[in-house]
Amino acid sequence: MLGSRVSCSLLFAALLILSPFCQGKTFAWGDNGHIAVAKVADLYLTDAARTKAGQILGADIYARKVCMFADAFKHRPEGSFTRSWHFVDVPDSANDFDPVRDCQQGNCVVAAIVEQKQVFKDAGSTFEQRVMALKFLIHFVGDIHQPLHCSERNGDHGGNEVQVRFLGRNGHLNLHSVWDDNILGENMQAEDPEDYAVEIKAKITSQQKTAWEQEKDPVKWVLEGHRLAHDVAYKDVATTNESHNLDANYVNRAKPVVEMQIQKAGVRLAKLLNELLP
Repeated sequence: MLGSRVSCSLLFAALLILSPFCQGKTFAWGDNGHIAVAKVADLYLTDAARTKAGQILGADIYARKVCMFADAFKHRPEGSFTRSWHFVDVPDSANDFDPVRDCQQGNCVVAAIVEQKQVFKDAGSTFEQRVMALKFLIHFVGDIHQPLHCSERNGDHGGNEVQVRFLGRNGHLNLHSVWDDNILGENMQAEDPEDYAVEIKAKITSQQKTAWEQEKDPVKWVLEGHRLAHDVAYKDVATTNESHNLDANYVNRAKPVVEMQIQKAGVRLAKLLNELLP
């Protein structure tokens, strides 16, 4: 239930503030993607929102220790209860989001975003609880825009069980990790993620920004990602256990999708933060 999830969040709020940022394997866009999302958002923040966020967090929203904290925390024993807050496994064959099927006991990224907004806005929340909520929101808005965080096919956990090769290179990866890191890497070409964010922010038209800001419902964000997972991420990828090669045609279809989702996430995160920090 949502109430029990809030209780868990409050119980561990102090740990989020006092624990050092730990190293560990990360998922969901990887560091570069989350930094890029948060930097795009920062470029759209009002002066008031940027100042207030800095006062609460003690750092920029795109600082690694801020935007990646949720991933580090979930790998700690005291943070393991948050693992399922980073994604929602809507079946590839489904046409909608069903909270009973896809978000049991409120454990999914949709419910996590709703909950953390509530914690942040609650006048009864402590400063530490609001810091925790803000860090979670910055991360989860990024997560929910990664298409394979919104879908699963045949129980593959968002492509984590699908073995692939990338552009014919030696070594086997899973499909999910390719969408977290490799396709973005092709877009960035070793560019710094903050510089990349500035570059792709400049491509966002006023019409796109307005349209993306108007859609505030995390369920709609999931359905957008789910459609992209079906139409692009899973497209032409075999369901067999054999490793599938993601060729140049696949990568070229995926690259603009990854860029657009990072742009969308940044715009929507900024809209959310500007409203929470007027």
